[in-house]
Amino acid sequence: MFEWKEEYTTGMKEIDEQHKILFKCFNELEAVVVAGQRNDEKVIAIMEFLDSFCHFHFGFEEICMAERKCSSESENKGAHEAFLKLIDTYKEKIKKEGATEDIVEDIYISMLTWLRNHIIKIDQRFLECPNPPVVPDVLKD
Repeated sequence: MFEWKEEYTTGMKEIDEQHKILFKCFNELEAVVVAGQRNDEKVIAIMEFLDSFCHFHFGFEEICMAERKCSSESENKGAHEAFLKLIDTYKEKIKKEGATEDIVEDIYISMLTWLRNHIIKIDQRFLECPNPPVVPDVLKD
């Protein structure tokens, strides 16, 4: 089980909370892997949620980095684009081959590794950004 650790904190509560949602999603995928049962519907539902949520989360994160003038803004955007392509690749693979045990395990390992590395290597740079954390206007009530 992939658990939230303080070492993943970005200094931005909203982003940390969104990361926790991603961890929960990966834990659901892990449950499918551990069960060892092929469950196309469950895996497809997880991938669809992940696709949708990542578009939202990445957009939010990119707005925050732009507003705070973070030096890693461009690198972050490129990493997000690569991850979204990875999601699309796996969705296509599932559509063609089904949610085989090998595919699901590969999805879990590669995406979890990406997320962990991305948070530690890029998202934590929020802590170094010059401007204080700001909730983008589009998300204010």
